[in-house]
Amino acid sequence: MYPAIAQGEYAAVKTYAPVAEKFPEVESVKNDEKRHGDTVKGLLNKEQDGQFPEGMFRFEKRIER
Repeated sequence: MYPAIAQGEYAAVKTYAPVAEKFPEVESVKNDEKRHGDTVKGLLNKEQDGQFPEGMFRFEKRIER
């Protein structure tokens, strides 16, 4: 799930780029998207390196019937 979130954040950078060219005030939003992607990717790498307990950042929705 986290790789998909990071990819989405990085894709948003490309989406915001042409908007930021026309509206400079949007530049900070574009930069935030990259930062968000880097943060998620960093957390994922830490989990894979064993710096966090396995599954610490996995959230599961349980449905009780």
